Amino acid sequence: MSATVSLIQMLSAGMATSAGLPVASGRCRFYQPGTLTPVTVYADSAAASAITPPLILTAGGTGTAYTQQPTRMIVKDSTDTNTLFDGNVNTNRAESEYIQSPAVNGGAETRLQTLLDGWQAAFGGSDGLFQYKAYSDSVERNVKDALAEIQVSVKEYGAVGDGVADDTTKIQAAVARAVALGGAVVYFPPGVYLTTAAITIAATGVDIVGSGYQSAIIKGSGAAQDIITFTSVGASASPLNRVSRIGFTHSSTTTGSAIKFSNTISISEINVSSNVFRFGVTANGGSVVSIAGSVIGGSTADASSIALNATGSGPSLAVTGCSISNCGAGQAAVQISNGTRNVIVGSVISGGSAANADGIKVTAGAAYIIGNAVISSLTSGNALNVTGGTAVVAGCRLDGATHSVNIGASGSVLMSPDQTVTLDVLDSRVSAPQVYSLSVNGAVTPLPFQTNTVKITATAAITVTINAVAATEWGRPWRLYCVNNSGGAVTWTFNAQYKTSGAVAPATGNMIIVTFEYDPASSVVREIARSGTIPI
Repeated sequence: MSATVSLIQMLSAGMATSAGLPVASGRCRFYQPGTLTPVTVYADSAAASAITPPLILTAGGTGTAYTQQPTRMIVKDSTDTNTLFDGNVNTNRAESEYIQSPAVNGGAETRLQTLLDGWQAAFGGSDGLFQYKAYSDSVERNVKDALAEIQVSVKEYGAVGDGVADDTTKIQAAVARAVALGGAVVYFPPGVYLTTAAITIAATGVDIVGSGYQSAIIKGSGAAQDIITFTSVGASASPLNRVSRIGFTHSSTTTGSAIKFSNTISISEINVSSNVFRFGVTANGGSVVSIAGSVIGGSTADASSIALNATGSGPSLAVTGCSISNCGAGQAAVQISNGTRNVIVGSVISGGSAANADGIKVTAGAAYIIGNAVISSLTSGNALNVTGGTAVVAGCRLDGATHSVNIGASGSVLMSPDQTVTLDVLDSRVSAPQVYSLSVNGAVTPLPFQTNTVKITATAAITVTINAVAATEWGRPWRLYCVNNSGGAVTWTFNAQYKTSGAVAPATGNMIIVTFEYDPASSVVREIARSGTIPI
């Protein structure tokens, strides 16, 4: 079969000097464009007769030559010394070429030049280099560099996201690239990304971001697998890493966490499936941990499960607008074991259906629980269980199955009067009522949170001192029984915190009942009522 060749039109029309005279007997040679590597040209359209260079032009400066490709042509004068032309011939021109593709202009014939011009305009660059220029006054840059600064897609490293193929090493490779860049977003397009081991991140500035927690999901498969762990990257008041807009699930169940970290982190718009993870989110340290707009589930079938577990050394939670539910028997949906600035605002928290499951449990540190729609336990648990540390509660609905609030032996709770409390508040530190019998001088510290009755009986002529009370429940009245069974005079003295209407001095064989109320505005305990002298 003969080769496809095309006539060099310039030679057929005739070559002329700058003075307009024919290049009579000029010498023509042919090369690959941009080189001095010779190419073969032909004297006929069938490409049957190759021309031995140089091609000698006629007296009129014309010649006949066919070429199979774009060709560099050099034309010299008849003495073969002076170059009269050096340029490419028979090149395809963008303005004369058309393409036809459904991806371009709906399949209509489109001039290649139009496509190239549009491409250049879309990237904002100049000089036909297709460099990226974000704004009219910004600097042109390489497109790849610009995109890499924005995010590293896990699919660039081979992640499939079909829920079947193991994407662990591919995701870890994307994380490594983000680390090498000095920090970047590791992006998860829509898909279900199966993992068989934890994705570990040990550098600041590496963020895990998906297309949305319903469309981008990381799925674990190991029986003891954490999904993402951030390790040993320091503590700071500002977030060092971020997890956002992504879901977490598991092919069955795991004793690990969806997210586990020991650094300062920001979490937003995530969804941790219920009843598959022992721990939805585990905070082992860091400074301030921000969790917002997220759904986090633990497991009612795992006796060790806690949906949000703040433990370790010093994390302080800032939880806003979340739904946190489900834990194991005897556990809590949210457990706070450390930190002095834990704040939970505007959230719905439920221990779930496991036995003795609490909504929130505080075992150490301090928690400020404000404006939460519902804090609940469904089966034999407490909405809020403070076994240690301190909790301040304001503007919440507390739905307890056993108690709305339970205060343990080492716990302390301060509640505002604007709560909705469906069941009692049990102060487990004391029995009810709080009863003392004194035969020697002694002091009593009333603990009136749950038991609204404190009874002190003096059985000898002694001095009884009433100590200050811990700030407990705002606006809660309680009664103090001052009983004299001494056979003589008893002196009743009160801490300066108490504001009474006068001395309390029942004669022997009598008592006086004084009703007090804690006033948080003044940090005092005010007398609001008093009985007369009553025989015992």
